[in-house]
Amino acid sequence: MSMREDIETLAADFGKAFTNRDVDGVASYYAEDCKVLAPNAPRVDGKSAMREVLQSYFDMGAEGLTLTTLDVIEAGDVAVECGRYELTIRPPGADSFIDVGKYVAVHQRQADGSLKMLVDTWNSDAPLPEP
Repeated sequence: MSMREDIETLAADFGKAFTNRDVDGVASYYAEDCKVLAPNAPRVDGKSAMREVLQSYFDMGAEGLTLTTLDVIEAGDVAVECGRYELTIRPPGADSFIDVGKYVAVHQRQADGSLKMLVDTWNSDAPLPEP
């Protein structure tokens, strides 16, 4: 399999684990020393801190995620993925909505052949509210 095919498979499996609210499953795609740059939040370092970010998304009502890989830039055992996401959110006591945005993930091939995310960042395409 090519690096792109592996990343597309990872993106599909990541989305399924997220939709199943499987914190351990989602965490398994990250390197132990990952960097997560979530929108409107300080950077977090490490898989444990990433789990807290993930749980905060579930707590706010995140219930579905679809990732679409658009570009893969390869450099040896590292690849940068640029993609599009659709995140379904049902806030407690409110109607669900879908947030559409983009993401960048830096993956590294591990000694066992798997890919782990070193850096993950995303942000919404929704315009900022008027002041």
